[in-house]
Amino acid sequence: MPDLLHKPTRILTPINLTMQLQHTTKHFSSKIQKHTLKSAQKIDTYQSLLKKADKSFLAKDYAGSLLLFNNILEVKPKDNYAASKIDEIQKIQADQKQQEEKAQSELLAYNEAIKVADQLFTTQSYPESLNKYKEALAIKAAETYPQKRIKEIESILDKAEKEKVRIESEYKAAIAQGDKNFEAKDYSSSLASFNKALELKPNDNYATTKIAEIQKIQLEQKQLEEKAKAAMLAYNEVIKVADQLFTAKSYPESLGKYKEALAIKTAEVYPQKRITEIESILDGIEKEKARIESEYKAAIAQGDKNFESKRLFQCPGRIPKSADHKS
Repeated sequence: MPDLLHKPTRILTPINLTMQLQHTTKHFSSKIQKHTLKSAQKIDTYQSLLKKADKSFLAKDYAGSLLLFNNILEVKPKDNYAASKIDEIQKIQADQKQQEEKAQSELLAYNEAIKVADQLFTTQSYPESLNKYKEALAIKAAETYPQKRIKEIESILDKAEKEKVRIESEYKAAIAQGDKNFEAKDYSSSLASFNKALELKPNDNYATTKIAEIQKIQLEQKQLEEKAKAAMLAYNEVIKVADQLFTAKSYPESLGKYKEALAIKTAEVYPQKRITEIESILDGIEKEKARIESEYKAAIAQGDKNFESKRLFQCPGRIPKSADHKS
C-alpha cells in the first residue's frame, strides 16, 4: 500500500483497483505467514532449550545448563526465567569454586600435617606425632588414617606410662637395697643393686655416684688385700727362717728374725711368744755364763792360791807367816 500512495495519481477503474488491492493483500499475507512461522519456530526452540536447560540444572550439570540458558536469552533476550536461572547457576558455581579452593587448601594442610605426623611417628616422637594427627583430623574429620594412628599412639603412650611406673618402682627398690647393702659394707651386693638402678635409669646421677664410690672402696680394699697378702708372704718367710734358727739354737739370729716378723704383723702372738721365750733363754744363758765366769774366776783364783801355797812349802828357808804363827 505505501507504494500505491507514492505513485503518481492516475485514474483507477474499478477493475484496476480490485487487482491492486488483491496484490497488496497477498503481499501482506505472505509476510504475516512468514512472521508467524518464524515466531512458531522460536517458540519451539525456546521450549526445547528450556527443557534441556532445566534437565541439566536438575542433574547439577551447571556448566551445560548455563550454556543452554544463555542460548535461550539469544532466542528470547528478555526472558526473566532464563536470566534468573543464569544468576542462580553463577552463584552456585561461585560457591562451588570457593568450596573447591577451600577443599584444596584443606587437603594441602591435611597432607602437610600427615607428612609431619608420620615423620614424628617414625622417630618415635609420639606426643608430638599425636598432636599432628589430631591437627590433621580437625582439618578432615572423616579421614580414617589419622584416627587409626591416634588410637595406635594412645595405646603406645599408655604402655609407655605403665612401663615408666614399673621402672620407677623397680628403680626405687634397687636404690633402697643398694643403700642398705652399702651401710652393711656388703659392697658387691650394693654395687649390683646400683648397677640395676642404672640400667633402669641410664643417666641417673645418684646411682652413678654410688657406683664410683663403691668401686673406689673396692679398689682400696683390693690394694689392702694385696698388701696384706704380700705382708703375709713376707711374714711367713721370716717366721720360717726364725723357726729354723730357733731349732738350730741360733737364738740371737732367731730373735732378730722373730722381731722382723713382728714388725711386719704387729698383732701376731706367735713371734711375741717366741721373742719372750728366746729372751728368757738368752737371759738364762747369760746368767749361766755369768755363773760359769764367776765360778771360773773363783776356781782360777783358788787354783792360783793353792798353787802359791804349795810352791812355798817346797822352797827351803822360806817359812810362811802362818806357819810361824802356828809354831
